[in-house]
Amino acid sequence: ERKTYREMEKLLKQKDEFINLLGHDLKNPLTPLVALLPKILDQTRDPLPRRMLEVVIENVSFIQDLVLRTLSLARLNAPSAVLKLVDGEPWPAVEKVLRRNRIIFEKGGVRVENHIPAGIPVRMDPLRFEELVENLVRNAVKFTPPGGQVRLEALPEGATVCFCVRDTGTGMTEDQLARIFDEFYKADPSRN
Repeated sequence: ERKTYREMEKLLKQKDEFINLLGHDLKNPLTPLVALLPKILDQTRDPLPRRMLEVVIENVSFIQDLVLRTLSLARLNAPSAVLKLVDGEPWPAVEKVLRRNRIIFEKGGVRVENHIPAGIPVRMDPLRFEELVENLVRNAVKFTPPGGQVRLEALPEGATVCFCVRDTGTGMTEDQLARIFDEFYKADPSRN
């Protein structure tokens, strides 16, 4: 039993090391693409090549986002991972995420609203909290049809705060909900 546990620990460590290595190897060639493509777009006047460049930039941005999330996941899974908890409020962090993603939400035709009251005290790692909110909201927007709505709420419940992301999207089955926190699980693998 102890031998099996040690073997599993070793395999998990190798998996995390592989993810970390892969993430870094993918990040390096993306750097010049992220830096140069917008400059090329600025110098392009013809509408068709501009549109093609915009599509390429969008996809490079998506790949970069994927790589950064993969690296973040590897760091969070590492035994040395430590959350930097501070006293704060969720409202400003949520507003920051919504401002940063405003263009994506508008492009999808989805209204995203922050209904979290100001002044709710929480203990959180601000960076991880923003990452969590961004992942939840982007996912909700992705599966909400144009004209739909995503609404963020927070309700104090004793010593804890219950956060809620409601949307008018397609919803999830019971099986999908049961697996929602499984590492690398996608409810609909055909969608990004």
